[in-house]
Amino acid sequence: MSSGAVGISLALAFYKTEKQKVQHIISGLIIAIVLHTAFNLFIINGVEKNLLLIFGTVWIGIVVLLLMFEKVKHIKKDIL
Repeated sequence: MSSGAVGISLALAFYKTEKQKVQHIISGLIIAIVLHTAFNLFIINGVEKNLLLIFGTVWIGIVVLLLMFEKVKHIKKDIL
């Protein structure tokens, strides 16, 4: 999920200005770091009864990422 967040941010930044590209990439990296850190903390501190909830949340996040990738497929370059 974390690497998918970076991929989405890179894809959304593709046709943007240089300043917007940097902002998208930095925000994508921050989101990836937060997602990965949260997952690790939940796994380390989680109790076995919460594992289903943790992995269920991950699967919901993956579905959201797949929907975002579908959105990225339909981005068209603005012709100036």
